[in-house]
Amino acid sequence: MRRLQATISTAALLIFLLAVNYLAARNTVRWDLTSDKLYTLSKSTSEILNKLDDTVTVRMYFTSSIPPSLEPLRRGIEDILSEFKTAARGKIKIEFIDPNTSATEEQKAALLGIPPVQLNVIEKDKQEVAKIYLGMAVMYKGKQQVIPIVRNVQNMEYDLTEAILKVSSENMPKVAWLEKKADSKSSFQLAKASLGRRYEVLDITDKNIGELNAQEFGVLVLASPPDFSKNEIMAIDGYLMDGGKIIAMIDRFIIGTDMGLAPFNSSAVDMLSHYGINVDNSLVVDHSNATAAFTGGPVTYHLPYPYWVEVRADQFDPESPIVSELQSVVLPWTSPLSISGAEEEGEDRILAYSSQFSTAVPADEIKTDPKTAGEFLLNGKKESMPLIALLKGPFGSFIKTMIKGTPAESPPASAIFAIGTSRWIDDAFLENFPQNAAIFENAVDAFVMGELLIGIRSRFNTSRPIAIMPEGAPAVFKFLNLAIGPAIMITIGTVVWIFRKRKFSNLKRKYSK
Repeated sequence: MRRLQATISTAALLIFLLAVNYLAARNTVRWDLTSDKLYTLSKSTSEILNKLDDTVTVRMYFTSSIPPSLEPLRRGIEDILSEFKTAARGKIKIEFIDPNTSATEEQKAALLGIPPVQLNVIEKDKQEVAKIYLGMAVMYKGKQQVIPIVRNVQNMEYDLTEAILKVSSENMPKVAWLEKKADSKSSFQLAKASLGRRYEVLDITDKNIGELNAQEFGVLVLASPPDFSKNEIMAIDGYLMDGGKIIAMIDRFIIGTDMGLAPFNSSAVDMLSHYGINVDNSLVVDHSNATAAFTGGPVTYHLPYPYWVEVRADQFDPESPIVSELQSVVLPWTSPLSISGAEEEGEDRILAYSSQFSTAVPADEIKTDPKTAGEFLLNGKKESMPLIALLKGPFGSFIKTMIKGTPAESPPASAIFAIGTSRWIDDAFLENFPQNAAIFENAVDAFVMGELLIGIRSRFNTSRPIAIMPEGAPAVFKFLNLAIGPAIMITIGTVVWIFRKRKFSNLKRKYSK
């Protein structure tokens, strides 16, 4: 009888375990324990997927037999695609294709612009070159968007959401870009190329300035232009008065390759001042700064450079979606801002401040070498200053006295995003500080698309600078680090010695009787 009961119990347990295993394989549960929920689809992604009115086909061109080192990438991609499929509620169809299995599929991948990646792999005790496909194509109503190589899981949600948004939009939004360059080559190629993934970026010149209008262009980027002509002033003011949105990146000084400094005159300074934003004729030095490379003969030195101001997470406006999720941005040779009437205008806000250990160096005292910058920082008046501002309309017209019939003010939908430097997103600086692209693209997206993509991009801005500690704090932490270990060992030893002594005394009293 006991043997029969044991057999029945064992069989019941096995059936239960098999049932649990079967259900678990088909109903997975995941917990995202990261602080920013990096592996959970954002609210923005869910909103974009819910707006789809037809099925999106995501075609993964992935080699089935990939090296073990790429298995985590495959699993991560499969997990994210599963999240997308669940959130889309039947509006996403996912297909996995291995181009290596068919010459036809290999040709289709080539026509889509998905190239094979050559990797060195060790197989059967010898090194070989493997041809691996890691691409993706997103298709919707006859339109397609290709991601040639999926390089990491971290950017997967943003890249896929951006591709879906691009193919599901009827027209590609336009961005107007105005800069006056000495030669034909722009110094903002990386920033423009990044915007070009989802916008049509058009360079504004004297020839096409008349085409600038708020209905066609979602935003106008002013990349530190010098003095405007009368036609340009009329076009820019007219664009704003028509409800346009402007990103104004204004330099007050020219910094040469030899660190020489010269004043930079721009009509944009007077225009912004009229609209309520003053770009001060000074530069900020800050104890919160980034490291710069300086050459002295054959030696290159890497030194903290106070003119390269680093804005950290607690210095951003926590209520603005453009900056609230960011960890840092580095602003080189930036001028402080001031807003006229910011206290009365509820829609106007400062998006980023310098730290409380910063000071402003007047134009006639500026010297750009790191030693003098450190002296300014040591001896100057310390205060937190506005560095990035966002103003919303209405704005009074700059040219209403010049041309009859010009609207007296812009509609409330008009807006200006202002910053006292343009160098923070030039090619040389973006290569060293790629996190700067996030806030710039957030501002463009907020003006053109609303806040759909902002929440996704900002979550993966992984630059997390070490917090600034008060003077003397590092020495205290170093001492504590050295002292805590021995103190713990001494405490444990003392406790053990006391217990042993008590035990010995008790045994001595017990057996002495």
